This record gives sequence, C-alpha cells and structure tokens, in this order.
Amino acid sequence: MENNGGGTREGGGGNANASLTDGQLASLTPLRPVLADDEAEVWARGYGLWGDRDTTSSINGYNFNIQGVAGGFMVPVATGWTLGASLGFADSETDKDGGAGEDEAQAIQMGLRADYQNEGFFFNLGLSGALVDYDLERVVGVGGVPTAGTAETEGYTLGARAELGQAYDLGGDFTLRPMGSLAYMSATRDGYQEQGLGIFNLTVGDETAQALRAAAEISLAHDTEFASNGQTYRFTQEYRVGVTHEEALDDRQVGALGLGAPLTLQGDDDARTLVTLGAGFSFKLTENAAIFAGYDAEFGGDYRAHSINGGLRFNW
Repeated sequence: MENNGGGTREGGGGNANASLTDGQLASLTPLRPVLADDEAEVWARGYGLWGDRDTTSSINGYNFNIQGVAGGFMVPVATGWTLGASLGFADSETDKDGGAGEDEAQAIQMGLRADYQNEGFFFNLGLSGALVDYDLERVVGVGGVPTAGTAETEGYTLGARAELGQAYDLGGDFTLRPMGSLAYMSATRDGYQEQGLGIFNLTVGDETAQALRAAAEISLAHDTEFASNGQTYRFTQEYRVGVTHEEALDDRQVGALGLGAPLTLQGDDDARTLVTLGAGFSFKLTENAAIFAGYDAEFGGDYRAHSINGGLRFNW
C-alpha cells in the first residue's frame, strides 16, 4: 500500500473483479464454430485465462490467472432461433506486483443465451451472473517486516453481451464473418474487515466495478470434409483478428478506514484499446459428436491477456 496525500493506490481490488467477470463472459459464450445449425446440443468445456498489467503512476501492477469448467445446452425454439443455458465454476488468482499480496476468488457461474441465424446473418445475446467468494491479502511493512493482512468476503458479477454479423461464402469452403459486439460487465464485492495487521488493519466498504466493451472483429473459417471407413469427418478451422475498446463506467474508488482516518482505495479505472487475435477448430468425430479447441489473445499498452479452451459437444 502506498499513501499519497490521503489517497491509496492498490492493485488487485477491482482488477480481480474485472478479470473474473471477463472470464465469466468468455466461458459461457461458446465459439461460433461450436454452435449447431438448428439442432439441439449439449456441450462441455475447460478453459484457462492468464494476463498481466504493468505498474503505472496511478495503479500497482498485477498478474492474474483463471481456470474453469462450464457446460450447457442449446435447443431450437423457432425457425432460425435457438435458446440455451449454462453452468460453470471458475477459480481466479491475482498477484500484486512488489510482493503486495495475493487475492483469490471462486465463482459459480450461470448463463442464458439466444441465437438467431438467417441466410448468413447472425445475432446472439448472452446474459451471465456469478456468485463469488473472495480470499484477500494485503502485504505491508510493519516495523520493517513484511506482514500480511487477510480478509474473506463475498460478491456477485453480472454480464450481458450482444453480437451480430454476417457470414459470406467465399467459395472453396471458405467463410468470411465480419462481426461486432457490445458487452457490459459488473462486479460487486461486499465490504470487509482485515485481520493480522493490528492497528494497521483496514475496514473497507462495499465495491462495485463496471465496464463497457465494444469490439469489431473479422474471422476466416475453412471446412474440410473427408471420409474413412464409410464415416464422414469434418474439420473446421477459424482465424480471427479485431480491436476492442474497454471503458470503465465508474472511478473504481472505494472508501476505507485505517488508523481511524478515512482513505480512498483506487482500482484499475484506465480505458484501454486492445488488439485481439484468435484461432480455433472443431472436429466432427461422428454425425452427433465433435471436439473443439481455441486460443485468444488481447494486448495493448501495458495490458496483456491470453486464453485457451477445449471441449466437446453432442447434437441431435
């Protein structure tokens, strides 16, 4: 913790919230090649995300990693329309630079999704939420000795994401998809009382971090079909490039009390524009079963993040 004229800068408060929410949206929104065309399906996946943010004059740097599993189903309800639901679990860890502590969070995630497709046009809407348990740590020097203060608290996250685009058949089994999306992310954490630092313990108030993400992306996919022993297999590969802009909808400040005096804890409220890259594939093993995997990265300025995922789906 660094005190600057009554203010406090801290890495890992709103940062852990925002990272977990971003992972929640990713885990509960399957890649487009995973989706079936007007067929009912069930799917399951595992995923991992990791990244880091450099220390700046206004925020202590941090790195984070998230691991999780999710599963769900999609069912056709009308011509071109499918609806679905999902359930998942995620574990998040955020390490603050300079040995300033480590925060952990575990979340149970839920999601709803609607998809529409018609003659190449597609639109999807996803809603998500999670219940989160936090284990927090803040390391400060007490009498010249690094000492950890800890706390446990709870919270929840909410998210909504809308995407639309158009698929163009380029011939030769190539498909081009320009698309755009808008996502809202919110994470709320209950206040807490630190333990372990004696008179230096902080009493921290409730915190809510909100952000809006706008993205434009273009993807190129290629389908390959081949037969073996009377069975037809299909391999789909997809490559993506785009740009994303994220804007905080609040100042990421939370009130606290330390040594009997009011403090302000500052979270990561910087706007960022990121370049995004991705690649994925799905492999149809049988008429009703397929496996899939993907990798995505986003980077810009002092922020970098990567994610991988893989799983299987059954449709009928």
